[in-house]
Amino acid sequence: NRLRPDIVLMDVRLRGPVDGIEAAQQIWVQCQIPVVFMSEYTTVETLERVWRTVPSGYLSKRFFEDQLRTALERTLETRRALERTLEARRQCQSRKRQAP
Repeated sequence: NRLRPDIVLMDVRLRGPVDGIEAAQQIWVQCQIPVVFMSEYTTVETLERVWRTVPSGYLSKRFFEDQLRTALERTLETRRALERTLEARRQCQSRKRQAP
């Protein structure tokens, strides 16, 4: 049983050969877990790389607790809505296959 988070809160800058943007891309491709970025580095180049990953949110560091809470709640709500939509679609397709 692997632990699987609902959300990843990712700093853009990480120590090591992979930065947070690349790590987030790998997480999405492998696990489809939504990522909320945080960073104090808001250069145009950095933001363009972040937005190409289609993040669930972005917070500039020195954010307030309520901003973090809102970003995480919105991400969870969006993910749950997507999961409900996908489940409804699967059920509909299943009924179509079972219909004479």
